Amino acid sequence: MELLRRTQTDFLCEAAGGPETYDATPVREAHLHVPFTPAHIQRAVELLQASLDAFDVPDDDAAAVVDAVAAYEEDLLASPDED
Repeated sequence: MELLRRTQTDFLCEAAGGPETYDATPVREAHLHVPFTPAHIQRAVELLQASLDAFDVPDDDAAAVVDAVAAYEEDLLASPDED
């Protein structure tokens, strides 16, 4: 769980403009075994938006983070047979 927390934190920090950088397994490769659906991605985005709002992240900054994360939707929805 600690590794997951750390890699997600690094990923979100990099998406927000740093200074942390995400240097773990590429997103697509790391999630090929997870059967995500578009509904899962939508729910994750909703939770991210709620978290950013709860911490009073300015709207423009929050939108930039959400957009950066949402850009990985295709990679997250990939399946092993698509390689």
